[in-house]
Amino acid sequence: MNTIVGNLSALKTIILLTVMCFVLPFACEEKSTDTGNGHGVGRYLIETQPSLSFDHTYVYYIATDTVDTSNNGIYRAQVKKPIRERVFAGQNLRSPTVSPDNQEVAYLKSGVIWFYNIDENSHATSSVSMSFQSIAYVSDMILVGQRQDSIHVISKSDDSVTFLASGWDPSPLTRDTVLYVVPIVGQAYGIVKSDMSALSCDTMYYVSVIDNFGYVRWPSFDRQSNRLTWILTSARGHEVFAAEIGQYPPHIISGSLAEKPLILNFDKIIYTGPDGRFYESNYFGTDKGPFWYAEE
Repeated sequence: MNTIVGNLSALKTIILLTVMCFVLPFACEEKSTDTGNGHGVGRYLIETQPSLSFDHTYVYYIATDTVDTSNNGIYRAQVKKPIRERVFAGQNLRSPTVSPDNQEVAYLKSGVIWFYNIDENSHATSSVSMSFQSIAYVSDMILVGQRQDSIHVISKSDDSVTFLASGWDPSPLTRDTVLYVVPIVGQAYGIVKSDMSALSCDTMYYVSVIDNFGYVRWPSFDRQSNRLTWILTSARGHEVFAAEIGQYPPHIISGSLAEKPLILNFDKIIYTGPDGRFYESNYFGTDKGPFWYAEE
């Protein structure tokens, strides 16, 4: 398993160099940094690592400006009318996730867990000493975090960290269930859902990579439609795929400049598009464009 993670890290380095060569011209020229109605003049920020609030109202994400780093930070966009607003500025931030009660944003800074209270506009660091690659709220007092090829349950009440399962890229499905990826012998990956005790664990979907080598990253699931999206990361870059539970094979949606897509509903998937902004696509990939708000 560690070999898989090591190979993935090397592959990600190659892809990152390729992506930045492509992204930088877009992020530094005549695009818009406007965070309101899209009428600004300037550059687009690079938008990555989206996570959906539990009430499906907002997408929280990392925004990166390759020219003016004071614009970097955690932002959010409304799902129905994707007006951007900055939650707070900061450098070297990762993995934003909002609590189910919408009161607090947890995030990583240099691998350490921090909390931002929205009403009080205050930051506090966690007492958990471990560093993580990603985190996500599962309930108001429980997060799930990834360290290398293992997934852990993090309790805010007593700062305990408990091993849950081997795998990567965990995200919440409900207040007591998470979704993540595991390798399967025979050049395949499983998209797994598990409760917080790991006693109820089910492989929802199998992704074969026999004829399409790569690593499955960041699955996202819409419970109402039983539809999934994920990224296949390979030497070709990041490719967005989608499928419905029980239906094979999956179909490709688009290329992406980052490794995490997000399904917002039965017919809307967002991902990092060619100019750095989030783009949206319908489920079949036949209707694509910027996930952007412009006044009529």
